[in-house]
Amino acid sequence: MKHISLVQLIAALSLSLSANAAEVTQPEGASGPSALTMAAVQKGVLTCANQIDKVAKFTGFGPSSAAAILPLTEQPDRSIVAMFMANSVGRDQKSYVSATFAPGQANGCAATYDAIIYWDENCTEIASKVFGEFKRVENWDASLDLLDGGRGTKVVLMDAATGCVSIKKELINQ
Repeated sequence: MKHISLVQLIAALSLSLSANAAEVTQPEGASGPSALTMAAVQKGVLTCANQIDKVAKFTGFGPSSAAAILPLTEQPDRSIVAMFMANSVGRDQKSYVSATFAPGQANGCAATYDAIIYWDENCTEIASKVFGEFKRVENWDASLDLLDGGRGTKVVLMDAATGCVSIKKELINQ
């Protein structure tokens, strides 16, 4: 039951945050910057626009996606920007992505994201099929594994119902 409550918590958090956020969807057949990137630029987020676009495209932001940019400060290009996305992953799956962008870093803009996906297969299958290039670092307990994808990338695999939840965390520097 613990694992189901995590999914319910994420869903509840998404719904409560979207009421206070600017909602964004990607138009069908769009090329160039993502709708999420364009919405951020329209709100004055310029320094991190490239990072926002990279994360949006890498995590699958597209025509069937939705996103929200959390309320910004009076100086949006000088403050942390947080957003979340719901993206399609394959035919029947969705991912929840939470991303944070920090302008004003030595490299211009630093970013981090978490991509959470429920898979119908068990975690052993997901570890080999989806994260085969990642190294198994640690088995935290019978239902949690930590995988290492290299510098700045980690994945936690967690048994959930009859499948597996993957939580991928990545740090991105420009």
